[in-house]
Amino acid sequence: MLKIENISKTFKNEKKLNNLSFTVPEGEIYTLVGNKGEGKTTLLEIITGFTKPDEGNIYIKGKDCLSGRDKLKKMFGYVPDVFPLYSHMTLKEYMRFFGAMMEIDEEKVKHLTVNLLGFVGLSDEIDIRISKLNRLQKQKLSIARALLHNPKLIILDEPFYRLDVAGVREIKEILDFLHKQGRTIFMTS
Repeated sequence: MLKIENISKTFKNEKKLNNLSFTVPEGEIYTLVGNKGEGKTTLLEIITGFTKPDEGNIYIKGKDCLSGRDKLKKMFGYVPDVFPLYSHMTLKEYMRFFGAMMEIDEEKVKHLTVNLLGFVGLSDEIDIRISKLNRLQKQKLSIARALLHNPKLIILDEPFYRLDVAGVREIKEILDFLHKQGRTIFMTS
């Protein structure tokens, strides 16, 4: 599903990634573990197209991720470690905004919004502003947004960061369900 091949990246004369290679098989849950500052987020930013590597290649389902970025964005859903600044929006507005960005039909987005927010346990918060959500609720919203276009690969950066034991359990249950649907889960910790 995901192949990382000889990826290297240097920031401010510090090598963050040095000839990193591995493969995440389709339908698996794969966690990249490392200390803070070791390049995990940098790698995810390269995979998702926010940063370019100095060297190396990335493939999703055999397709070159670095040269065909726009076409491949619909193949994965990304949940960053820091929640984007959309605090003025309601959950419904947030989902519609990203649905429009993904060029999903507005009626379909309305339907998906109800279903996905229900799936992650946020049905009652659909008309609440994001600024009113706690960390766990924001993480669930990010996961719902990442699923809007029904990707087979879900990429999560530190999905359990700053969550209590109950919150970690809830996110694990969501990820386990997605895995049982045949999705590939790649995350950092």
